[in-house]
Amino acid sequence: MPPKPTNLDAQRVLAIMDETKEKLTYLSVITPQVLEGLQSEEGESAVQMLGPEIMKRFAEQIRLEELYQAANTTSEGVFQLALDNEDVRETMEKLQRNTRDLCRRMRDIPNVVQELRNFQEQRPINAMKLIYTIAEMQEVMLKRLTTTVEEERSKQELLEHYIQREEAASRRKAQLEKELAHIRREREKAASSRSEIILKLKADLQDVQDTTKLKLRQHQERFDTREAEHRENYKRKEEELQKAIAELKQANLNLKKTSKEEEEGLRKRKKIAEKDVERLIADYDRDMTDKTTTLDNTHESLTEERKRLKELRDHFRKVDAENERIRQEEEIAKARDTMLGAQSQQKHDAASLIQAYFRGIKEREAYIKAKKSLKKGKKGKKKK
Repeated sequence: MPPKPTNLDAQRVLAIMDETKEKLTYLSVITPQVLEGLQSEEGESAVQMLGPEIMKRFAEQIRLEELYQAANTTSEGVFQLALDNEDVRETMEKLQRNTRDLCRRMRDIPNVVQELRNFQEQRPINAMKLIYTIAEMQEVMLKRLTTTVEEERSKQELLEHYIQREEAASRRKAQLEKELAHIRREREKAASSRSEIILKLKADLQDVQDTTKLKLRQHQERFDTREAEHRENYKRKEEELQKAIAELKQANLNLKKTSKEEEEGLRKRKKIAEKDVERLIADYDRDMTDKTTTLDNTHESLTEERKRLKELRDHFRKVDAENERIRQEEEIAKARDTMLGAQSQQKHDAASLIQAYFRGIKEREAYIKAKKSLKKGKKGKKKK
């Protein structure tokens, strides 16, 4: 049993596969169609981006691939690798060297694949399938390398669980098919019963249709009779209306004749009225001219009167102001006199009060003296 690859070996394998995918991606755009697009006018910018060396390698790659294909193709058109041929081995070595050098140079140019895809209408199917296959192999390998024993056991248990569920589903399917067969038999019975009902209904429908046709025929006969009556009535009314139309036309002619005479009379009256209107307009214009002149004069007089009124208002406003000032001064003088009189009366009242107070004091002193002298006189009489 071969030894289990280490993590380093796995990393190397994955790196080799990444490099292989990258080279295949570059080689997928190395086609004669892309080379033809680059050599056209539209590919000038792309050629400048690639440079002359890559363009040289590009053309050499296509030439070597064609030589390799032709050298390994039999006369029957079957591809068969001829390694015993020296020319084939030499062509293979040149192709390998040119491929490595071309991929290395293209790796240094950013977005080179996207730029060259613009000149490629159809991608090479085999190369794209190989790229996808390598990517899938890389994904499977990565999963296998990163999957543990426990995860593998868990997947196995999950698979057994799904197998059991599948068996249960199969049994359930058989049971459902059995029930479905029973339902189909019941449905066939019901369909047979419905067919009998449909036949009966069709017979009833036929009877109804026959009855309906009979009624329709009877109605048609009655409608035809009524239509004939209506036609006769219409014809009679049409004759009456035609006669009335003729009478109205004659009356219209007479009315036109009468209206024409009235129109001529009205036209004459119109001319007379127009002359009267013109005369009235002339009188109105003269009257308005006179009134306009009078109005202008009145406006001038009114302007002068307003000016005079303004002057008088200003004058009387000053007079009123002067009168108001005099009145206020008189009121101030009157108030001052009133205040002085009040002050004088107050002083007079105060003086009278003081005099009365002093007189009262003197009277009280005289009374006390008289009272004392009276007491002394009574005491002297008692001693005697």
